[in-house]
Amino acid sequence: MDAKSAFLNRDLKEEIYMKIPPGQNRPERHVWWLRKTLYGLEQALQEWYTKVHKIMVGLGYKVSIADKCVFTCIDANGYLIIVAVYMDDFLFISKSLKFVESSKSEMSSHFEIKDLGPAKWILQMELNHDISNGITTLSQSQYIEEILEHHGMTDSRPVKTPMDPNTTLPSLSVPEIDVIKYQQCVGSLMHAMVWTHPDIAHAVGMVSRHATTPGQAHMTAVKRIFHYLQGTSDYKLTYQ
Repeated sequence: MDAKSAFLNRDLKEEIYMKIPPGQNRPERHVWWLRKTLYGLEQALQEWYTKVHKIMVGLGYKVSIADKCVFTCIDANGYLIIVAVYMDDFLFISKSLKFVESSKSEMSSHFEIKDLGPAKWILQMELNHDISNGITTLSQSQYIEEILEHHGMTDSRPVKTPMDPNTTLPSLSVPEIDVIKYQQCVGSLMHAMVWTHPDIAHAVGMVSRHATTPGQAHMTAVKRIFHYLQGTSDYKLTYQ
């Protein structure tokens, strides 16, 4: 489910001012005093979470110790429901569809929410459910294609391993290449590693150690991982 206007119109505790947008007939020295939250404010996300937390706990949910954006509840029949909140999206997980529907109905009385149906895409992951065989697969083929294009690796030649076993990455005292570009490449790879590609975990871990002082050898190793993803973009995690 998707919450509409999640970050708008939350009450602000701090006193915040903003420049007046172009097109308003106001003197340049004037500013606006914000009375409610807007998208882009750090406070907007915090105030939204405060509201979500209050309502979920009020509905009988418990907050996960491991992740404050994960809420759980058990109904009278012993069914567990897990609600994961990311920004303004809610993901419901349960063996009982009836429990899911009643939970969504309860939340709809507190939030203006759009029901998007069974989860198919979340956090740049594609979810496929084979209900009859009890199989769920996760993949990021579209995300991998996007990062390959973004980093100019679309036409890269696929390789069979994410790192050459003979590769030695030297420790440098000062960077030899653009640090920001290097960190962006590694960050793109980390997102794939964490969600659906544990097969690149070792290689990404190795190049991550040199994120502040990278050299050409390190960038070559990073590009090797992109080459590997080029040939394995359709790999999927399968849960049974």
